[in-house]
Parts: sequence; C-alpha cells; structure tokens
Amino acid sequence: MSEPIVMCEWKEKALPEDLAWDTEFLNRLLDLSKRKFFEVKLKPERKVAIRAQGYVGMFNLNDSKGRDVTIVVKPKMNITNLVWMIAVSEAKNFKEIKEIENLISMPGKGESDIDLPIIEVIKRYLEKLSEALAYGFLEMPRTEVEEGTVIRGRMLSSLLPKTLFSSSSPRIAYEAQYYTVDNPVNRYILDTAYMLYREKIQLLKVINMSKDLNIIFKAMLELGYYPSLSTINVNIHDLLLATPLDRPYIGDLIKLTEIIRKWLKNEQLSHSKKSIRVPALYIDMNDLFESFVRKVMMRAANRLSETKRIEIEVRKAGDKERSLVTESELNSYLVPDIVVEVEKKPVAVGDVKYKEYKDPLKSGSRGDRDALYQVYTYMHGWDVDKGFLVYLSTKDEHPYEPYKLKGGKKLYIVKIVANKLPKTFEELEKSELFTKLLELIERLIE
Repeated sequence: MSEPIVMCEWKEKALPEDLAWDTEFLNRLLDLSKRKFFEVKLKPERKVAIRAQGYVGMFNLNDSKGRDVTIVVKPKMNITNLVWMIAVSEAKNFKEIKEIENLISMPGKGESDIDLPIIEVIKRYLEKLSEALAYGFLEMPRTEVEEGTVIRGRMLSSLLPKTLFSSSSPRIAYEAQYYTVDNPVNRYILDTAYMLYREKIQLLKVINMSKDLNIIFKAMLELGYYPSLSTINVNIHDLLLATPLDRPYIGDLIKLTEIIRKWLKNEQLSHSKKSIRVPALYIDMNDLFESFVRKVMMRAANRLSETKRIEIEVRKAGDKERSLVTESELNSYLVPDIVVEVEKKPVAVGDVKYKEYKDPLKSGSRGDRDALYQVYTYMHGWDVDKGFLVYLSTKDEHPYEPYKLKGGKKLYIVKIVANKLPKTFEELEKSELFTKLLELIERLIE
C-alpha cells in the first residue's frame, strides 16, 4: 500500500506522476468529481491536480494495478472548532453538547498528518466496545410463550397457565420473561461494527487500526451476532433511555454509533459498465455547517423570545411544505435550510453555504449569482420579504451586508470566519458568531 495523499480542503494537491498517467485511476477520480467530492484540474506537461470541495475524510480508490490509493482530506478550520461543530450538530439538546465534545475530543491533535475527528470517533467506539466486552453488554427483557410440565422464568400473565389437554403428558402453556443480550440496542451497536469491518478495512489499515478489529470479532462471537442491518432506522432517544445508569459506556456507544453511521458512505462509481465500490469515511461539511448555524440561530432566537416577549422560532423547512409549481403532478418543492417564524408565521428564509465566499451579486467565476437566484425564489415561494445567505469565510470581513431587492424585499449576506468560531458552549453566547446571528434575527423580525 502506498503512502496516502494528504491534502487540505479548498486547496490544490498535485498527483504523483505515476497516478497522473494512470487512465483507469483518473477515470475513477473523475467519477468522484462528478459528485462534487473533488475538482480535477489538468496542468501543463500532463500534470494533474485535485482540489477537495466540501468533504473532509478518507477515500480509498484503486489504481490500474489494483493497489490501494487513499486520499485524506483535512479540514480548513482547526480541529477543535470542527469537533465542537460536530458536538453541536449531533446533540439532541444543549446539555448533550459537552458530553459529545468530551467523547470525541482529540487530545493528540496535530501529531499526525492524518489527524481527523472521524479517526478519533472510531478509536473511541472500539474502546467503548472493549469496555462492553469486559463489563457486559445491555440485557433487556424478552417475553416468550413457553410450554412444559414445569413453569420456569418469570410469569407475566395474571391468569392461570393454560393446560394443554391435547398433549399425551400433562403440559401447560404460559408467558415467561427472560433477560437477553439479543436486543435492538446491542444489534444497533454491532451492526455498525460489522459495517466498519466489511466496508472500511482498507481505511483502517491506513490509520494502523486493523489490529483492533479483533475487538469486533470477540463482540460478535460473545453475542452470537449475525449481520442483518435491520435496525438502521431506529429512535436513538429510545435506545438511550434503555441504557442503565451503571453502564454509561453503552450510552456512549449508542452516540458514537449514530455519528459513525452518518459517515459510512460508499460511493457507487460507474465506469466501463462496471459498478465499483469506493470505501470512504467522510463528513459532508455543508450539512454539518448548516446544522451548526441553524442550532446557534435557534439559541439566539430563544434569547430574543425571552427579551422581546414574542414567540420566535428557527427551524428547518419541511420537505414538502411549499411548492414552486402548484398545478402539476410533478411538484417542485422549495426547501430552504432555515425558516424564521414569528408567532408561527414565516418572516424570512435562508440558505447556508459551506464554500469559499463569492459575491452573490456578481456573475461568472468571480460571483455566486446562483445563490441569489435560489434565495430569491425561496422568498417568493414562502411569501416573505426577507432572505439571507450564510457563508463560511477564511477572511475577517464585514459581519453582514443588507441589500434591497426589487419589490421592497431585503437580502442579508452573513460571513462567518472559520477560525473565529467558539470552541466551547461557555464561549458561545459571548462570541462574535452569536452576536452576528442575534443581530441578523433582529433585522429579520423587524
């Protein structure tokens, strides 16, 4: 296995010469570029460079000789900020933020070229899985109907056992309760362990974790696990409620499992009429940034609701809440990233952009006119007079710019500096980010 190609998002990286001349490898890379993972650029003298776009993590491709080529994309922002953004995004409430932050924090950050929060999450997952092997997995009650001459286990029915007269020997049927490790919580955890082994073994070798796979084997053997992947769509809140207080590592395993499942992606590439699996572990930074901004705005809206004594709500739009086309069977739905409501009535809509800031009022390569058209369409479809765009910026610029559009509508452009994000929940409400978004909501509800 060759050394991984390590690069930073939004920056170009030249490919080694042997890969730049490998047509089969380049075709696979081009397939990924069609899905906006990378931008492939042809340079003079047959040199090839790639540029990562909005995804942070690891991608494993094969060259024409079948050798593994791993591309590692590091985040533009510092690791501490990224870990905290993940914690805010994953937490079901603000109380959980600190718990998840501590769970996935990286004490050794910066020591390796491929330090990524994803790697730390997998390490923590395997550590907690090892604890479960040492101290016990979760046992949950299961009810079964039994038949026999002797009643065993705990009887649940308040009625007398039913006598089976058709049997040649005296037998009775009754409901009994047992405690078993074969339950939805353990299966949800081990389904993820199996997916890690089956899909990501090459990536685990790159980060020197393949030897830790013995923990997965031991857990599967101890619980008599067989793969089904039938509990992917589960209620995480219900699973956490089932976690006993004396086994906190089970709760940690459930949270880590939920995070890992969001990053276990396999891109299907189609080339030469073949379907090729690309093992990958990555964060969709646009989704993460969108969730992060929305949750901070929710916090700011709660603060304003208390001070102004009005109900202000920040939420995600429903998938089929508003339609652009109303008299056709093929509806085109308008789903902005963020909707701001006052007393249950929408007053503003906005979109979050995790990409290098370009002026939405300019067209061509120097601008982002499509974003302006997008938000203007949202404003029209949702019948509101105010819209906004939130960008992640690498430069310390003016916090937000208001523009007056035709028909009296207003557009606000907000730029958030990547490395000025708060690093802890305690810093949040005193941060520049919180102040910017608080002022934005005040303008939107005027």
